[in-house]
Amino acid sequence: MEDTLIALLDSFEDKRFESYRLFENYKEETLYLYKQKLNGERDRYPRGFWKGEDGRAHTRIIIDYIVEEVLGKELKDLPQILNQDFFKNNGIGGLLVYQGSSIEIIMDVYPDMFNLFEFKICPAGLWKRPDRFELARGLVDYNLEKFGYTEKDIYSVKWGKFFNYNNMANMYRLLFDGEMMKMLTFAFEGIDIIKENIPYNGKWDDDDICYIAINKIVKSKKKKIESLLLDDIKLSKYTSMIKCRFKSIENIKEFYIEHEKENKLIWEE
Repeated sequence: MEDTLIALLDSFEDKRFESYRLFENYKEETLYLYKQKLNGERDRYPRGFWKGEDGRAHTRIIIDYIVEEVLGKELKDLPQILNQDFFKNNGIGGLLVYQGSSIEIIMDVYPDMFNLFEFKICPAGLWKRPDRFELARGLVDYNLEKFGYTEKDIYSVKWGKFFNYNNMANMYRLLFDGEMMKMLTFAFEGIDIIKENIPYNGKWDDDDICYIAINKIVKSKKKKIESLLLDDIKLSKYTSMIKCRFKSIENIKEFYIEHEKENKLIWEE
C-alpha cells in the first residue's frame, strides 16, 4: 500500500513538473525544485528533468543561480570558477552522469558564450579525441597570443612552467609526454630549436612537474611507490630531478605519497 502511494505521489509530481512548463514562472519552479533537492526535501528530480531542450534550460537556470546568487560572481567568470567539484558541491552532481564532463556541459548549455581554451583546466578526455592535435594547435596558439609570445621569445621564456600552467598541463602530459622539446617543436613548427640554448626552467621546483615525472616512472616500472628504487630514477630521463630537488629516494617517496591524492583530483578532471 505504501509503495503504491509513493508511486502515485511521484506520478503527481511528474505531471506537475510537465504542466509548469506552460507558465511564466518556469524559472521560479525550476529553482524551487532545485532548492528542494538541495535541502533534502525530495529524493530525486522529476523524471526527464535533465533531458532534451528542457534539461538544457534547467541546467542553465540553475548554473546561473549558483554563479550569480550563491557565489556572487558574474557568468563571464565561469571558466575560472569551474572545477570538478563545482557540480557536486552545489547539488547537481547527477548532471555529470547524464551529460559527461563539466566543461562539455557548460559548452553545451552556453553555446558561443565561452571559448573552450578559456577554462583553467582542459579535461584529460579531450586529448583522446581523433581531433586532439587540432585542439592542441588551437590551445597552444591561444596561449601564445594571450601572453604575446613569438619565436623571438624561444630562448628567454621558462617554457616548462608555461606549458604546465595556462590549462595546457593535460595536453603537455598526454600528447607530448611532458617533454619540453617535443612541446616547443610543436608550438613553433618549422623552426630549428637549439636545446642547449633553452634557459633552465627551474622545473623541478614545481610540485606538479615532479609529481608527473614520478608517476610516469612508477607506471613504466609497474611498481608501487614503496618499491621504487633510486636506480629506477637514475635510469629514467628524469635523473636531473634527483640532482636539483630530492636528496634521496625516501624524499621522493614521501613527496609522491603526500601529493598523490591532490594531483589525482587535478589531472583526472
